[in-house]
Amino acid sequence: MRLNLNLTQKGIILVSVPLIFELAFVGLLAGLWWQSEDARDRMAQSRAILADIHELPRCLYEAVTYLMQWRMTRNPVLIGRSDETVKQVKTIFADMDRLAKNNERQQEHVRKLKAYGDTCLYLVDQYKLSIGAEQGGSAIKSPTDFYFQSLRAFQPLVRESKAFEEEETAILKRDPEADLKARALLQVVFIAGLVANIGITVVLSFFFSQGIVKRLAVVSDNSMRLASRAPLREPMPGRDEVANLDKVLHAVADALTKAEQSKQEFVSMIGHDLRSPLMALQVSLSLISKGKYGELSSDGKARVTKGEESLDRLVKLVNDLLDIDRIEAGMLELHLERTSSLQIAKQSIDAIRALAEANSISVIAPTSDFQLVADERRLVQVLVNLLSNAVKFSPDNSEVHISNEEDRGAVLFKVQDQGRGIPPAQKANIFDRFKQVEARDATDYKGTGLGLAICKAIVEKHHGDIGVISEEGKGSTFWFRIPIGQKS
Repeated sequence: MRLNLNLTQKGIILVSVPLIFELAFVGLLAGLWWQSEDARDRMAQSRAILADIHELPRCLYEAVTYLMQWRMTRNPVLIGRSDETVKQVKTIFADMDRLAKNNERQQEHVRKLKAYGDTCLYLVDQYKLSIGAEQGGSAIKSPTDFYFQSLRAFQPLVRESKAFEEEETAILKRDPEADLKARALLQVVFIAGLVANIGITVVLSFFFSQGIVKRLAVVSDNSMRLASRAPLREPMPGRDEVANLDKVLHAVADALTKAEQSKQEFVSMIGHDLRSPLMALQVSLSLISKGKYGELSSDGKARVTKGEESLDRLVKLVNDLLDIDRIEAGMLELHLERTSSLQIAKQSIDAIRALAEANSISVIAPTSDFQLVADERRLVQVLVNLLSNAVKFSPDNSEVHISNEEDRGAVLFKVQDQGRGIPPAQKANIFDRFKQVEARDATDYKGTGLGLAICKAIVEKHHGDIGVISEEGKGSTFWFRIPIGQKS
């Protein structure tokens, strides 16, 4: 049965039904979004607290250790290091107070840690007094007395830190599950709302003239684009109900873009959290290999060396992934300053010197020097990547040459090797992510396939360009060009 509705009545139906639906839909999306944001904020706070918990015992232990080492060596540098670690402890307490100010449970832990920490700092101050007075002015009479008193004061702090850490770790394990559930629910609601919205649009489109149908077709197209994450059309002009619906779709697209940015920040956060324990493992393995904890057998030394190499590769992979994440998010920042091409080359050679010597390869530095405005650290990163590849793929007892020259208002860097070269078919995609000349390179040469992609992004961020000249079997010359004066 057809309803005898005039245009005004049809307009009322078109306005009221989609408007109510959209308001409910956006309200539900907003509620789910805030739930996800709240879970993410709790996770970020817990990670920051955990970082402080990890640092606190170490700093206190170093303050005590430096003083005892000073007593034995009389090296004044150790007193300064002890004072610096004491400042770090106070900074950590201030940061904990700031992070826990809205959480009574965390405040209670911080209060206990500060009490135990103040006891340790008091012992440090007393021992410094005994050092200055040699005999009087302090209740601490000997290094042994200081050591045992510090040990007794340190134990409750460690216990409290461990308890605090266990609670925050439990929160971190629980909150990601809640965040994933909220995201899954958000996706289901979004898809269901999108499908329902399309159905309503199709039904109501029969009540209107051809002009209104066309405008609704634009809204429908934007809905499909949103589902496939394609760019939406330009916002529809006008202030009627159809235009308002289009604006809502653009708002949802903006919300999804922000969600993607939050995901990238989450990945970056996880990467930074991975680096801290990896660096700690590197330090520990380095101390073991140097015999700080006793001499190792030849087999033990070989295993420790293998472990150090594996950790180095893992740290490099984490750093590369973080750089790629920043590049994809458009967050790669440059710190421009005046520098010289020769200084960049020398720093890069120093960074890969051990690798070159291990492969009996001579790295020939440039003799010319040019001034330019650039991010020195990032350009060193580019040159180190190119030099590392040149050394890895060059035969033993060969040479790798670095040169630079002025070229059309820019500095042209070149890295020339005597390696196997690059097949012509590979040149077009050699700077793409996860691309290797040969599939076995990832295993034989421990590569990630990210280095050249990162180099390209850094060079292009400097408004420069990068490329390679190579003939298979006769070596390669990688080059990049950086403008002398950076564009604003």
